[in-house]
Amino acid sequence: MTTDSTVYGPELARLYDEFYATKPYAEEARFVSERLTAAGVPPKGRVLDLACGTGSHALELAALGYQVVGVDIAEGMLEEARRKASARGLQVEFLCQDLRQLDVEEGAYDAAVCLFDSLGYLLTDAAISDALGRINRSLKPAGTFVVEAWHGAAMLSGYDEVRVRRLDLPTGEVVRVSETEIDVESESATVSYTIFRQAPDGRWDCFHEEHRNRFFMRRDLARLLDAAGLAPQHWLSGYTDEPVTAETWHLVAICRKDEAAK
Repeated sequence: MTTDSTVYGPELARLYDEFYATKPYAEEARFVSERLTAAGVPPKGRVLDLACGTGSHALELAALGYQVVGVDIAEGMLEEARRKASARGLQVEFLCQDLRQLDVEEGAYDAAVCLFDSLGYLLTDAAISDALGRINRSLKPAGTFVVEAWHGAAMLSGYDEVRVRRLDLPTGEVVRVSETEIDVESESATVSYTIFRQAPDGRWDCFHEEHRNRFFMRRDLARLLDAAGLAPQHWLSGYTDEPVTAETWHLVAICRKDEAAK
């Protein structure tokens, strides 16, 4: 058995998509599109997909007609995103950038999205505020920002300490063990992944990943958004029209750029 700790290189990026193959990206993108339309975003508007990963949401938004630019810090994930875009014949630009130093054309985008709980990777109020301020500057007047985040109420009461996922792929079996530890003081979760992958010759590789992500109570996320001039207009329980409850795992906020606040 060999081991590696590469963070989201091309091989692990492809495995990432395999593990999330049942996630309804197209359905979620349609839901977001409906909210963008309701907020006044034009059908072919310019949209930033922030922390886009392998581009699954970005590609679905592009397929719906939006002009999409995807941004992520992991070049390995972006390589897979570009490959997928080419395979589908979709024109999406992908940029390798840290959200805290987001450098895109100011005032050029009708909307920005940051989905799949990605904002929490920034962890601290200061880092999140830096990113939100740059997102604000990227938007046109009265632009729309859609953000998804882990909900603290559900995380604190119902997270799994250990989870195991198995995939039976044509290239061999893959097993992922996820171990989660909660830090109440910092309102964050550290998830340690151990991925075992069987090669065609029967040998096994082992990869290790550790991810730390913040969870939020609604009032805390609202405070950060308001301070950045991204005023929440609607709070939703995941990709539904249901209100937020203590059982809500994923907060989704539909925000509007507030010119008066900046």
